[in-house]
Amino acid sequence: MLCLYRTRHTPTETLGVLVFAGIPLAFTLEPPWKNNETDVSCIPTGVYPIEKFFHEKFGQTLHIAHVSDRTGIYFHCGNWSTDTKGCPLIGNEFIERLNSLMLVNSRITFDQIMPVLYNNPLVTEIHIIDVSQSHDETEKQYYGDGHISPDRI
Repeated sequence: MLCLYRTRHTPTETLGVLVFAGIPLAFTLEPPWKNNETDVSCIPTGVYPIEKFFHEKFGQTLHIAHVSDRTGIYFHCGNWSTDTKGCPLIGNEFIERLNSLMLVNSRITFDQIMPVLYNNPLVTEIHIIDVSQSHDETEKQYYGDGHISPDRI
């Protein structure tokens, strides 16, 4: 099962962990929650179908389909929550820069994990789950030293 666990919300960003079959694959960075407003909000929690898609800018990626009042939600690369209009960005580490969190090694992480997920027939849906109320335990479980190695997959 593919899950995106949202672990922390701030006024400027939403942090999470992308997990497949119980294995943390990447950290995620999304815009903050703004009532699912197009181009400025992360999408609502829930279970969504995944469509394998070849995007001319991002290459092989996963499209999160059937999001209420939203279209074009793809996993892609980026470093800041302002690098996306609602899509989850993936990387393997957060560092603090300019009073905000920066997601790093995004292209490397994307290039390592996306082919695995894209070509796996078990990846048919994603569960987006907010665990920020109990984020201390989740962060200890997934964040550890603040670095995820895609070599785990």
